[in-house]
Amino acid sequence: MFKNGKKTIAKNIFLTGFMGAGKSSLGKSLSKEKGYHFIDTDKQIEKKAKMSIPDIFSTKGESYFRKLEHEVLKKICRNKNQIIALGGGTLIKKENQELVKKTGQTIYLKAYATTLELRISNHTGTRPLVMNNTKSGRLKKIRELLKKRKRIYEKSNFVIRTDYKTKKQIISEIKNKCQI
Repeated sequence: MFKNGKKTIAKNIFLTGFMGAGKSSLGKSLSKEKGYHFIDTDKQIEKKAKMSIPDIFSTKGESYFRKLEHEVLKKICRNKNQIIALGGGTLIKKENQELVKKTGQTIYLKAYATTLELRISNHTGTRPLVMNNTKSGRLKKIRELLKKRKRIYEKSNFVIRTDYKTKKQIISEIKNKCQI
């Protein structure tokens, strides 16, 4: 990238949205196409903690998880040319919002609660905030969390709806709309 005749470093691309929105899956594919490094913050947190996210939540609690999440994000944001899949609750903390805004652009992968529930229904054991054995219980929790997070997600630079679209269609829309 060149600006005013000088080489500039491309900023990071942060994918945000609720669990099941496709952040990790789309991020991996998009990073291959763009030649960017892909990072999943949840995987980095598990690596740092040496335990799974459900285990972190059950043994240490959500506040400990959010502390680790912030530490991992600070470290990740030191580098550029990355596509970063943020955890669904990463942007709850104001300092994370500021860090992300300063070091890149954010794309909100938006989906209906029913779509999200369907996508995560087979993975509820790895989703501690929506662990519930009933579809209606999961859907209720998803709607509740989406309502709380909507304002934060919609502060993103771009919003891409993912319902009823293939991965290829979404990536094409991201590249066109976000000019990446």
